[in-house]
Amino acid sequence: MQKDYAIKQSQTTSATETSGACWHCVFDPSEAELQALKAQYELPDGYVEAALDDHEDARSEALREGADAPGFILVREPYAYQGDTGHRTYATMPIALILLADELVTISRDKPRLMDAYLQALDQVETADSLALRIVDRVLDCYTKDIDDMADSTHKMEKQVKNSAKNTLICEVMSLEKGLVYFNAALTRTKTLVADIRDSDRYFLAASDARVLFLLDVKVRQILTTVASTEEILDQYNSAISSVVGNNLNLIMKMLTSVSILLAIPPIISGIFGQNTWIPWKGQPVYGFWLTLALAAGISGAVAWWLHRKDYF
Repeated sequence: MQKDYAIKQSQTTSATETSGACWHCVFDPSEAELQALKAQYELPDGYVEAALDDHEDARSEALREGADAPGFILVREPYAYQGDTGHRTYATMPIALILLADELVTISRDKPRLMDAYLQALDQVETADSLALRIVDRVLDCYTKDIDDMADSTHKMEKQVKNSAKNTLICEVMSLEKGLVYFNAALTRTKTLVADIRDSDRYFLAASDARVLFLLDVKVRQILTTVASTEEILDQYNSAISSVVGNNLNLIMKMLTSVSILLAIPPIISGIFGQNTWIPWKGQPVYGFWLTLALAAGISGAVAWWLHRKDYF
């Protein structure tokens, strides 16, 4: 599917109606659409295919003056999904940005998660390369938001750790750590990409781009630091949660053992006095019943007091 937008208008148009700088957003493309794009813009091999390759790293090509091919930027946009454990986790999706004379072509496997944010950027730029720069900036902002959401989830875990005796929190930590691994890999390559973008002498030369270029470098460094610290905290939580869950299970078993001991005393006492042998109170069964019951209760109470002193429950 392809949607065309005139820059500074934020309104969908057709390719034939669009004049001046414009953005062609292509997502979920068919093989025929990809081949048509390659033929229409005479794109080098690998430009359109990279957007559909989940193993592609963030990178750039032909951003320096003198390059014959169109400028190419590949970023990995983060997204959230429900993992196999039933908890929210995160991954990244490649998006290819192809810089033409006055047009920007973006290609992605699915509709971009940040489509609304990209459309808002249309009103802030005048050229296609400036729009590409804002798209990279919005992607970094999305990483920041998702990592903040991870931090909020981590804080919520703190309230549940104390009484946890199940593996639910461990599974949740595993899901978050999985997302951080993907984020760390993508952002490490994005840091190199941002450096290439800043060094470009072919694109991003508008006065308004200078501030964005500076902020891109600041943001990617801050996000990498946050990812590293969050990953370390989750590692500590994982160890702490495992220890707490194991300790809580031990406490439960200790309590059950103490209860089993107490419940075993009355049957033992009543069993002794229920044997076919001489027993006191034989001629007074009513008194014998209550005295046996009192004896069992007294011994059980004494054992319960002793177990309590030993901190068994």
